[in-house]
Amino acid sequence: MTFRSVETYGAAQARRQSDVGLFDSPIETGLTFFILLFPVIGTFFPFEDYRTQQLNGQLQTFSESTLSSGTIGFAVMLVLFSYWSLRRGHASLVGFLRIWPLWGFTLYALLASSWAEAPGISLNRGGRMAIMILAASYLVQRHPLKKLIAMLTIALFVSACLSIAVAVFVPSLGVTFGYSAYSGAWRGAFDQKNNLGAMASIAIIVSAYSFRIKANPVIALPTILACALLSVTARSATSAIATVVSGLVASYLIQFVRVRRPQDKITLAAIGLILVMGSMSLVYFAGDLLNSIGRDSTFTGRDTIWALVRVAIDQRPIWGYGLGFWQSSSGILAEIWNALRWDAPEAHNTWLDAWLQLGLVGLLWLISLWLLAAKDIIVLLLSTRVEAVVFWAAILVDILVRSFTETLTIDPGIQWMFWFALAFASIQKLRAEYHAAPSDRYSFSAPTR
Repeated sequence: MTFRSVETYGAAQARRQSDVGLFDSPIETGLTFFILLFPVIGTFFPFEDYRTQQLNGQLQTFSESTLSSGTIGFAVMLVLFSYWSLRRGHASLVGFLRIWPLWGFTLYALLASSWAEAPGISLNRGGRMAIMILAASYLVQRHPLKKLIAMLTIALFVSACLSIAVAVFVPSLGVTFGYSAYSGAWRGAFDQKNNLGAMASIAIIVSAYSFRIKANPVIALPTILACALLSVTARSATSAIATVVSGLVASYLIQFVRVRRPQDKITLAAIGLILVMGSMSLVYFAGDLLNSIGRDSTFTGRDTIWALVRVAIDQRPIWGYGLGFWQSSSGILAEIWNALRWDAPEAHNTWLDAWLQLGLVGLLWLISLWLLAAKDIIVLLLSTRVEAVVFWAAILVDILVRSFTETLTIDPGIQWMFWFALAFASIQKLRAEYHAAPSDRYSFSAPTR
């Protein structure tokens, strides 16, 4: 079978629109790069949080000043992406409608501010979530995949270089201090070491794919090397594990999409199912395994936070406390902090934090988004041989692995909603193109080798 690139009507229309006037201007490109580097990736952002070093084992974060860099940054994003979306009109609207479940989740999060412990903060956090989704949806519709990957690679490369520079030349800012366990770990251009490790993890995946499809190979390889260094110096075990798992999953899925015979796909699917069941067993017995090799089975104290969060959830199991719970002045938060004897900034688990802040309704909605993305990935893997599906699956696996020990996609990890929405919107776009060109299932408009 000969594989060729087919440009669907929708892709051709998007290409023609991208060549018109302001849509291809260096001004938009420059502003997009600035937004990707700072508010989205989180380089030195928010500035007020970054400049405050870790003291007495606590992280002083989440400035709520009306004129904080965070507020200004998100306001700029809202104005620019709203304007650009309106200029593109119907093309942007089509992209927005494809991800209506994400918008529904955001609308519910905004509505939850009406019963939140801190309504103002909750509304603010819901708005920031909507802005991240708006940005991701626009970029997916605005740019071909190869150009989008090239832009992300450059932004991640610059962020990695800045992190190395700060840690080497200004260690008082770029290196963690005040923690007995993590003293000396790099945090680079991020507010804490785990966020540096997370950036390095996602950057390795993006850069590896960028190198593979030749989106920006000159920058991609140095980015991989720089981020491998940062992953080690940040000493973030979760991010390192997420990178390895994502790489293994991507390698497996690449083999899956390459096979042609149905019986080979069935065999690989069976192997994949066995591997998934084995991984779930490892997660279930993680505590015992860590004890057996002499590592901390409490996940560096996270189990205590999880236990206290479950107690708080029991008091409001259905509707939750609203986004921004960890920045509120509620009595239940004070009880958690008093029991911990330090001010935890999150639940260190996405699913517990979703239940805590958005209740069982929000948790089930979030789970349904993941299941919908997984279902569409499976459909595309079975029906096509487009490696872009593998890339977005790897991004989601990275987020999923880290979600069990960090809070991502919801407050205070709202910036990760951008990456989830980017993958979600891209998968929906691929699926729409597949349905638009059913006669050529294996090669609709996506980078091919």
